[in-house]
Amino acid sequence: MKKEIIKILMIFFLVLKTTILFSFSEKSILLSKDLTSLKISTNKINPAVNDISLLPKNTIVPLINDITNFTSLTVTGTEFCPIIGSCIDDWTGNGANVIDGDTDNFSRASILLGGDAEVLSITYPTEDIPAGSYAGFRIRNASLLSLLGNNTAIRTRDVNGDIVDTYNLEGSLISALDFSNATNVGFVTTGNFRTIEIVFGGDLLKTGSLDVFYPFIKLYQENATSLTCNDVNTITNPQFPVEVVDVGVTGVNVSLLGDVIQNSEFLIDSDLTNHATLNAGLVGVGVLATSYISIAKQADFSTGVVTPFSSNTYAGFNITSANLLTVDVIGNITISTYLDDVFQEDNSNYNALVNVPLLSSDTQNVGFVTTKPYDEIRITVSQPIGVNLGEIQVNYPVVKKYCVSNPFNCNEQVSWVNSNHPVEISTVNSNGLVAAGGTVDNIDNIINSDTTDYAEIDLSVGVISSLEIGVYDVLQEYSGPQFVGFEIETATLLDVNLLNNISLSTYLNGVATGDSVSGANILLSAPLLVGLNKQTIGMVTSNIFDEVRLEFNTTVGVNLGVFRIYNSTIKKLCTKELACSETYYLNSPEFSTYVDYAKSGVSGLVCVSCNVSNTDAVLSASNSDFASINITAGVAATGSLTVRDATNAYPANSTAGFVVKSNSSIVEVSLFDSITIETLDQNGNVLESASGSDLIDLTVLINLLGGTPNGIYNLGFETTQKYYGIQITVAKLVDVNTNLDLTDNNDLDIYGAFVDTRGATGAGFEFCLDTDKDTVLDVNDLDDDNDGIIDAEENGGINPILDSDGDTILDYKDSDTPGFVDSNSDGVDDRFDLDLDGIIDQHDTDADGDGCPDAIEGAGNFIFDDLVNNNFGIIAETSVGTSLGLPLLNGVLASQSITPAVRDNLDNSSCFIDLSIVKTVENPVVKLGETVIFNITITNNGGLIANNVVVKDVLPEGLTYNESSSSIPNNTLYNPETGLWSFGTVQIKQGESFTLKLASNIIEKGVLKINKTEVFTFNNAQNEFDSIANSDD
Repeated sequence: MKKEIIKILMIFFLVLKTTILFSFSEKSILLSKDLTSLKISTNKINPAVNDISLLPKNTIVPLINDITNFTSLTVTGTEFCPIIGSCIDDWTGNGANVIDGDTDNFSRASILLGGDAEVLSITYPTEDIPAGSYAGFRIRNASLLSLLGNNTAIRTRDVNGDIVDTYNLEGSLISALDFSNATNVGFVTTGNFRTIEIVFGGDLLKTGSLDVFYPFIKLYQENATSLTCNDVNTITNPQFPVEVVDVGVTGVNVSLLGDVIQNSEFLIDSDLTNHATLNAGLVGVGVLATSYISIAKQADFSTGVVTPFSSNTYAGFNITSANLLTVDVIGNITISTYLDDVFQEDNSNYNALVNVPLLSSDTQNVGFVTTKPYDEIRITVSQPIGVNLGEIQVNYPVVKKYCVSNPFNCNEQVSWVNSNHPVEISTVNSNGLVAAGGTVDNIDNIINSDTTDYAEIDLSVGVISSLEIGVYDVLQEYSGPQFVGFEIETATLLDVNLLNNISLSTYLNGVATGDSVSGANILLSAPLLVGLNKQTIGMVTSNIFDEVRLEFNTTVGVNLGVFRIYNSTIKKLCTKELACSETYYLNSPEFSTYVDYAKSGVSGLVCVSCNVSNTDAVLSASNSDFASINITAGVAATGSLTVRDATNAYPANSTAGFVVKSNSSIVEVSLFDSITIETLDQNGNVLESASGSDLIDLTVLINLLGGTPNGIYNLGFETTQKYYGIQITVAKLVDVNTNLDLTDNNDLDIYGAFVDTRGATGAGFEFCLDTDKDTVLDVNDLDDDNDGIIDAEENGGINPILDSDGDTILDYKDSDTPGFVDSNSDGVDDRFDLDLDGIIDQHDTDADGDGCPDAIEGAGNFIFDDLVNNNFGIIAETSVGTSLGLPLLNGVLASQSITPAVRDNLDNSSCFIDLSIVKTVENPVVKLGETVIFNITITNNGGLIANNVVVKDVLPEGLTYNESSSSIPNNTLYNPETGLWSFGTVQIKQGESFTLKLASNIIEKGVLKINKTEVFTFNNAQNEFDSIANSDD
């Protein structure tokens, strides 16, 4: 009888089961109306209603009447029990626990017989919860996994009670959850809803219980500005509207999913210390398997729009692995991006992925810089055959937004780090180093904002190996000259042989640009390193680039030691416009100058005590710091310091030099003889040099240091070619008289290099010309060459030193000038160059080329002796207007009359002296004993002053000199014995006459007397126009 009853019950139950099976595909639960059922409702209604829009966003909000967020939620528990008593601890009795204010309370439903089902519904009666919200329940049950995928689901209903969404608790995402503890389970809804419910049912073979703590919702809100520039952002709730959307495995039975992937919900919570776990290695090393997990952006609750992450952002995950340093974990991790569930790209071809040998920590970011927008990021761990990767802890997703940095200030070196610039590390080649036993620690320190920490590279392997470390800009390319390099520190002496194993190169989109330096040239901004020193190595670029790489290559027996790399640096190099007649100290950042250490330091014989130190001070604008060169007495070594400019060319005929201070007690001549100053071309080759007496001390610049202290000199020389650098070389001190070594060390302080543009010529300095050196520029000078002829007369009223078409070429050199004539192809307009010597007339003191200065031929204000080379008078500094540039002669402003231009190259008579003598007799007929008086007048009719003139007048026989009756001009002498009238220092100027009254007595009678006078001699450097001295002519 018992057996029959049981059999009947079983048949009855099977019939029931066919009626109550949940049809999730139709998103509904069918309940038979014919079955005996028990439905008990418990309703709690509170008067207050909160605003959905004011709820916290991107975070789980329990649907509970906690007064803060909700006060009007209601709960209904419904159970279906085929046999009375088969449902215990049902939601009809304890369902209110899920909406009270205590989130630790729960409602439990237990199913003892297959076919039982329970439904727990929570309703928010006042307004819709928007579509796109994440909705679910916090639940717990150790045996729940045996029920999942059958009759357990979460449903939403609209205001009319119609089902909107049904989410079956099945699939890989659910399988990865651990329900032995309280766990959130939910889904992203597709429509507005008022009610959320959980359905819990069993079947013939599976029974169990389910604890429900509370329902919840999560409203997503986009915060597009939440990504901070050039910084790694953790993509977690509540800051970002993201959700874990997919997990999975391949090569592993899905039943093991919960073991392989654990705690996926931890991936996006705000606790950065917990983690999800990918553990494909759990299945053993003999299986090829993968595990993956994805997070995705969700739609904003108010707009319904998903805002993807932009392209050119870094996408990845922060991971931890105990095996990170021992096996190729990174090489087996793939980061992928998706947009609207469509694959975008991954890091498989991304050369900037950090390679495992460079990692010093078991926790790292792994990812890549995207080229396409995306709303989903996936991490996939591939378990290769024969290798156990172990447990991979996925801590949180990361995204880095790159922003273009503010433009660099000119000539200002800055740290090229990721706190201010969109830069990343690249390690294209490192395998050789690792295979050889080298290590790299803390590589990210190269681009972080802390300038005190560093990456450390151990290159003391002594075998063949290589390593490339690069810093590249994700967004920007750099053009024009830039200085790029690295701040490094080393304890190993870097000699030239070791430096040959280090190179620096730039790249654009991964392709070498051709800019590369190695060996000593890499020390462009740092001296050879001795001891533990922090220095900059780098180079000046000429091609467009977005990356700079430092490459180390070691060979057998070469030990480069341990390098520390603090950060990468960059400097935008800019030109500076130079003005006329100015002094410039080549300081940085005013100029794009740098110390070239490949051409600096001590050379020659080994000298331990010789040194070149504090070199960077030579570029400082401060007057209180300086570089030093010290050469030991008697040692044949030299010390050099070279300042080069990456962008500026300095003009010819400017003065180049250094401000120096001697700390030695020696005479100036010996000091100057020990110093050589050279100018350099764009490649650093020597152009011109000066030493000793060829150096000039520009005392006008002494105010650099204030006052005129002893031992300070502005040493330089006037150049003849344009140049890009200046070098000073200091040797031992030598006595200029004995040529023996002095006992003083040659100890010099070098304050800085300077360029003085007074007299500069060349492109850009045409308007700086000062032909007559009177400190009035030609463009303002009425008489450029100070020849006494106004320029407007010499150029015919057409000013040739203008730039009429604005092409930076002066009109007299510009073939585009209307009427330009150049018969001899010398590049100068013939109309302004009478003698075709390439010098325009207003700059030419002999415009017609006849050898006679225009100042003489033109009968201007000047005589020949006033025309001193490079100093044609002193200008009147207070003169303005039409007087500007007129000369002062003996303190009197010269009147610049309109003197006609000199145009006759056949007449140079003005450049000769022309002495003539007129002799008269006051009483031509005399008697014996009477006095006869001769008047001898000499006149200079030429254009030059006559110097050292001697006139010869010998009295004939029968006449005797009568001194008392004679009259001799002052300061001249007459010798009656020789008959020579000597003028001595008395000059006979142009048009000037002197008369000698010569008296004599007649001592014979009846004889014809002839008295002859001639110019006996004059200065042989002068030309007499029409006679030869002492020649009776």
